[in-house]
Amino acid sequence: LFSRTFQVASGVELIPRDMILSPYAASGNDELIIVGKANDFSGNPSSPNIQGFFMRIKQSDITNIVCRLYGQQTSNACSDWFSAVTVAASTVNGDGFVVAGHSDSISTSPIWVEKLDRTGLPIWSNLYNTQYDNTNATVDPVDVIERYSSHYSRYEYYAATTCTAGMRVIKLDDNGAIYTSTNTIDNFSEFLYKPNSVAS
Repeated sequence: LFSRTFQVASGVELIPRDMILSPYAASGNDELIIVGKANDFSGNPSSPNIQGFFMRIKQSDITNIVCRLYGQQTSNACSDWFSAVTVAASTVNGDGFVVAGHSDSISTSPIWVEKLDRTGLPIWSNLYNTQYDNTNATVDPVDVIERYSSHYSRYEYYAATTCTAGMRVIKLDDNGAIYTSTNTIDNFSEFLYKPNSVAS
């Protein structure tokens, strides 16, 4: 067991949102992957610049961490973060990890999904503005998964997020594009689950 406080820079607060063990680490040297939000108060303590972070901590050397920041790099008040991470086994453009989060880089508060290589460098990054977006609400993805479709012989990604209308799930192909299909039965890229009314 160990307990340690990690800091990437003075005035930057790290808030973890999800973590997994990396399957790519050498045998006997486990590596922990942590994602979340980095609040940078150095520019303006009352209005921090918020970015997503991706951190790798190796069992063999917990003092030598690797932490990368992602998102807008404006001086103050931008709000981008990661909420979930999963392993990307798909070798299209390289394997690694897929992270999901929120970005306010456009006004409709979209879902942000990014594929990273094993070291955390970006492979692709997309914002998804879909039919259930609400410009008055901040969407916050709660999970992202990878699934192999034996029918289509390819990987797919599903990101689930909260929104004012209920629980929303988007479906992506292994290049990060909104899923499309020539089969109209399968041609669904977005799902909305509304809560049932509860009698008082």
